[in-house]
Amino acid sequence: MADSTYHAGSISVAAGGLAVTGTLTAFLSQVKPGDTLMKGEGFAVVETVPSNTSLTLALPWNGTMLTDEEDYRILRTGVGWHSAVEINTRLAAIVAAIEAGRGFDPDATGTLTDRAANDDAAKGFIFVRTDVVPFQIYIKASATSGDWAGPTSMQGEPGDDGAPGATTADVLAALGVPSITISTSDPTGSAAENALWLKVPA
Repeated sequence: MADSTYHAGSISVAAGGLAVTGTLTAFLSQVKPGDTLMKGEGFAVVETVPSNTSLTLALPWNGTMLTDEEDYRILRTGVGWHSAVEINTRLAAIVAAIEAGRGFDPDATGTLTDRAANDDAAKGFIFVRTDVVPFQIYIKASATSGDWAGPTSMQGEPGDDGAPGATTADVLAALGVPSITISTSDPTGSAAENALWLKVPA
């Protein structure tokens, strides 16, 4: 789970400005819209995250000008983090159930068309797409129509090759049958003891 705050590198923003410039920052993976930038008595909500080194604020920065400021904090207040927590919690429960040999019970399965029929489902609804290999898991990130998170695929490493299956000769030998004849007609002529004749429809 992500920490509740983020700070790395340094940032610069003008007093009353909307653009935040980062240096040695990783905004794309560490900041989401709705997070709150704080420094001293100044604060502002993040509107967008254009790149790893830039943020756009929803309202002008109400603090003093910051230049290469390292002592800042971004509070992870965006709804995106809450959705991620919900999704990770549900996935953890699924993995735990599978590892315990219980399997899991999705709310619905099928194709992407079937998933679309559940676009209005509640937050946390689990849909498994079964027309692909490996199957894909989608989870409703919120109650908003069509707000699906995923897909997430769970597939283990390939197992070892299994032992070769029994041949026809192996099966006949195990049954004590010297031969088998498959025909659409009745048996004719002589045959060895215990020979098997299998008549099938024409």
